[in-house]
Amino acid sequence: MMKEMYKDDRPYEKCLKQGAGSLSNAELLAVMLRTGTKGKSALDLAHHLLSKMCGEGGILNIHGFTLQKLKSIKGIGTVK
Repeated sequence: MMKEMYKDDRPYEKCLKQGAGSLSNAELLAVMLRTGTKGKSALDLAHHLLSKMCGEGGILNIHGFTLQKLKSIKGIGTVK
């Protein structure tokens, strides 16, 4: 079950209020993803992608992902 976030803690709202520099890598990725899946927020999805798929290099490793690898993650499709 997805935990509800306070509006000001949501990545998009935080970005608008405090600027992109105040966001973590997961929050920046969540802003780009925009939505999550049933039971998983965009931020949860971003954390999963970074921890399970990117390894120690974190977000810097995302450039090497193929479309097929990205689409293998539940919640990431052709458009996302």
